[in-house]
Amino acid sequence: MLTIKREQAKNRKKNLLTQTFKKSTATNSELTISVSKAEYTLPEEIQEKLEKILKIAVEKQDISALVSLSLVGKRESRQLNLRYRKINKSTDVLAFPFYYNYQKEIGSCSVGKLRDLGDIFICYPVAQEQAQENQHSLKQEICFLFLHGLLHLLGYDHEKDKDRKIMFDLQG
Repeated sequence: MLTIKREQAKNRKKNLLTQTFKKSTATNSELTISVSKAEYTLPEEIQEKLEKILKIAVEKQDISALVSLSLVGKRESRQLNLRYRKINKSTDVLAFPFYYNYQKEIGSCSVGKLRDLGDIFICYPVAQEQAQENQHSLKQEICFLFLHGLLHLLGYDHEKDKDRKIMFDLQG
C-alpha cells in the first residue's frame, strides 16, 4: 500500500513530498521515499520495483528493515558529499548505514520489529544523466543506484578489491 503525504523537512523551511510504502506483509519492511522537488516523484512502476528490491534483499538477510530513500538535486548531493566525504561535487548515490555502523555502540537500532538500516540519497539529475549516457532507462538507473546504496546499508563496501568484487557481483 502506498500513501502520499506532505511533511516538514528537518532543518529546512520547505516541504518534502513524502511517499511511503507501508509495511509489506511478506517481509514486514518499510521504504520511505522523500523528494526535494515535485518533478523528482517516481512513477508507480519504479516505486514497486524498489519495494521488490528491498523485499528480496531483506529476505536474503533474514531481517525486517526500515530504509529511507531521498531523491535530491545536485546542490544537495554536493553539500552532503562535501560534508561527509570531503568531496566537493555532486554524486549519484550516497548511503548512510545506521544499523551496521552503530549497533555495537547503542544496542538495538530497531523501530518496533523493523531494523533501521539507514538512509540512501540519490541525486535525481545525475541519475537522469547517467541513464542517458549508458543508454538505459531511468527506471534501470534508479533501481541500480538504490540497490548499490542498499548494499552499503547492509554492510557491503567497495574500497578494497576483494570487497569490490563481492559487492559488484551482488549488484549483477
